[in-house]
Amino acid sequence: MFKTGDKMNDKQELFELPIKKAILKFVGPCVLSQVVTMIHSLADTFFVGQTGDPNQVAGLSLCFPIYMIMTAVANLFGIGANSSISRFLGAQQPKRAKNVSSFALWVSVIVIAVISAVLLIFMRPILTAVGASSATYEHASGYVLWVVVIGGIPTVAEMVLANMMRAEGMAKAASTGLMLGGFVNIVLDPIFISVFDMGALGAGIATFIANLAALLYLLFCLWKTRETTVLSLNPKDMGVSGAVAKNILLVGLPAFLVVILGCTANMVLNHFMTSYGDVNMAAFGIVQKVGNLTVQIVVGIATGIMPLLGYHYAAGNPRKVREICKLSFVIVGVFTAACLVLYELFAKYLIMVFIDDAETVRIGADFLRRWILCAPGMCFCQVFNAIFQGLGFWKQSTALSFVRQGVVLIPMLVILEHIIGMYGLVFAAPVADTTALILGFILYARVAAKTLKTQEV
Repeated sequence: MFKTGDKMNDKQELFELPIKKAILKFVGPCVLSQVVTMIHSLADTFFVGQTGDPNQVAGLSLCFPIYMIMTAVANLFGIGANSSISRFLGAQQPKRAKNVSSFALWVSVIVIAVISAVLLIFMRPILTAVGASSATYEHASGYVLWVVVIGGIPTVAEMVLANMMRAEGMAKAASTGLMLGGFVNIVLDPIFISVFDMGALGAGIATFIANLAALLYLLFCLWKTRETTVLSLNPKDMGVSGAVAKNILLVGLPAFLVVILGCTANMVLNHFMTSYGDVNMAAFGIVQKVGNLTVQIVVGIATGIMPLLGYHYAAGNPRKVREICKLSFVIVGVFTAACLVLYELFAKYLIMVFIDDAETVRIGADFLRRWILCAPGMCFCQVFNAIFQGLGFWKQSTALSFVRQGVVLIPMLVILEHIIGMYGLVFAAPVADTTALILGFILYARVAAKTLKTQEV
């Protein structure tokens, strides 16, 4: 059992709440933090854009794939640790959960430290490779220096800690920390960028301070619960077996692949779309930003249900796991249907939030009404991945992620663009996500649902 104490019992009771209440407790803060995180991610581009200097905006945009490397590393260890910790708690093995937390945190820090060092030494050739020119290099390098080289460790540590805290039931504290970082960034961006006239460099400094603030808050929360938490920051607790370490990495692998393959697909798409002119490129860029809100909310739902799934699966409660799955499908289904209707009816007005140029709005609305057809697959695949990862079924999650973005999306961008031109780039995501949706239902029925039914016998 868990160690004794009212606080630890309170944490355990969170998992034992009626399923609807438990989902609300876990999912609510996660969804809210995802929305704030999305706004946080847009803040740098928005405020740098207010300078009116296209070179600074371009320099910032070039940093996106490099920044996403940190997210990929954090997903690899954070998602894997989340699943392992919740399953060990469900199996009443808090000591092993403590070992997992220390291992995931410190190994992720070591990995990102190596990446940061390599980036510092080879910054010029790396940034040149992603497209930096003599006009944009200074802006891109200043941003990368503060956000990745100096800020890489606190950023990755913050993401990994948040995932592990959710696994123990501290979803509200984890989400509050991430939201704090978002608010700090939004407040500091105009100060450093405009008031101090530091442009893209100021955006990098503001982001670094924001991520550091979020990390310090999470560390403070862990310090307050040091007598009851199973999470450990002590490197002496890193002792995990090879099998456990392998499971952490394999369960986190799909989330890692989603980011890496997503960045690759985005670069392929941008390569083709730029040939159709700046207005079309700008319009589709806005469509991606509008659509990102939909997927981020579902990511919040998926993140919230994952520890519940792992806990009840390890505790031998297949009925509750099936109930969580069914309720999640209903919630995401209703949300997706609402998004489809909203985007089809109000596409023009959603695009106008970002730009007031009539031609860009017209093209953007046209794109959005077609692109949003990817919503069912895009949203349900997040839930399928949460189920597979929460239960430790890494093979199914990896297959789904790889097929969706590697096997289907990237080839479809090339094939459909060749066949029907610009609109082929718009329809590539709906084709890929619908294919993944079908595969997800098959994998769920054949593996997850079948396993849970067998466990009930």
